[in-house]
Amino acid sequence: MNEDIFQRYIKESSPCSDEVFAGLKIDGMDLSGMTFDKVDFSGCHFINCDLREVTFSNCNFTGAEFTSSDLSDSSFLTSTLSGTLVSSCTLIDSIFNESNMTQAKLENCKIEDTVFQKVIFCNGLLSKSEAVRCVFHEADLSGCSFIGADLDKIIFYEIDLRQTNLESELFNQVMLIDCDMREMDFSNKRLVACQFSEGRLQGANFTGANVKGSVFAQCVLSDAQMNGLYAEETVFTQATLTNASCQGAQLNKTVWSEAILTNTDFSRSNLEYSIFERSRCEGTVFTSCNLAYANFDYAIIENANFQDANRTHIRAHGATGRATGFPGNTDDVALRRAELHSVRHKNPYF
Repeated sequence: MNEDIFQRYIKESSPCSDEVFAGLKIDGMDLSGMTFDKVDFSGCHFINCDLREVTFSNCNFTGAEFTSSDLSDSSFLTSTLSGTLVSSCTLIDSIFNESNMTQAKLENCKIEDTVFQKVIFCNGLLSKSEAVRCVFHEADLSGCSFIGADLDKIIFYEIDLRQTNLESELFNQVMLIDCDMREMDFSNKRLVACQFSEGRLQGANFTGANVKGSVFAQCVLSDAQMNGLYAEETVFTQATLTNASCQGAQLNKTVWSEAILTNTDFSRSNLEYSIFERSRCEGTVFTSCNLAYANFDYAIIENANFQDANRTHIRAHGATGRATGFPGNTDDVALRRAELHSVRHKNPYF
C-alpha cells in the first residue's frame, strides 16, 4: 500500500507530506525536483536514484541508505539522518541545514560546494570521499572522523574541533576560522596554505608540521609546541604566542606584525626576511637565530635575547627596550610614540 502511494506521488510529481514510506526499496527512480515534508523514510534504500533538486524538510531517514545516487542541489532541512549511510553518491551544491546526522556515514562520495549548517554530525564518518569547497558552520563534529577523505578548500567556521579526527589523506587550503582547537595534535602534519585565523590554539602541538603559506592571524597560540615547524611565508599578524616554543623552526619570510611574543622561544630558528614590526618581543628568545634582513621597526624588545644571532642588515627603527646581544637599540618610549603617529603604517604583504 505504501509503495503504491509513493509511486503515485512520483508519477504526478506532486508535493508529498505527512506520509510513511518506512523500509521501501527505491531503485532507479527519478525524484528530481520533488518536495517532501514530514515524510518517514526510515530504513529506506535509495539505489541509483535521481535526487537532484529534491527538498526534504522535517523528514526521517533514520537507518536509511543512499547508494550510487545523485543528490546534487538537494536540501535536507531540519531532518533526521541518524545512522544513515550515503555511499558512492554525488553531492554538488547540496544543503544540510539543522539536521541530525548522528553516526551518519558518507563514504566514497563526490562532495562539492555543499553546506553543512548547524548539523549534528556526532560520531559521524566522512571517509574515502573527495570534499571540495564545502562549508561546515556551527556544526557539532564531536567524535566525527575524516579519515581517508580528501579535504580541499574546506571551510570550518565557528566549530569546536577538539574531539574531531582530521586525519584526512589531503588537507589543502583548508580554512579553520574562529574554531576551538586547544591542545589539538597537528604534529608532523602537512597543512599547506591553510587558514587558522582567530583560532583558539592554546597548547596545540605543531611539532614538525608543514604549514607553509598558512595564515594564523589573530590566533591564540600561547604555550603551543612548534619546534621544528616548517612555516615559510606564513602570516602570524596580531597572533599571541606567549610562552610558545618555536625552536629550530624554518620561519623565513614570516610576518609577525603586532604579534604578542612574550617569552616565546625562537632559538636556532631561521627567521631571515621576517617582519616583527610593532610586535611585543618582551623576554623573547632569539639565540642562535638567523635574523638576516629581519624587520623589528617599532617593536618592543625589552629583555629579549639575541645572543649569537645573525643580525646582518637587521632593521629596528623605533624599537624600544634593552635586549641582550642587540646593541644600539633605544628605550626612548616618547620618541617611539611620536614616530608611531607620524609614520604611515604599511603592511609589506598586503
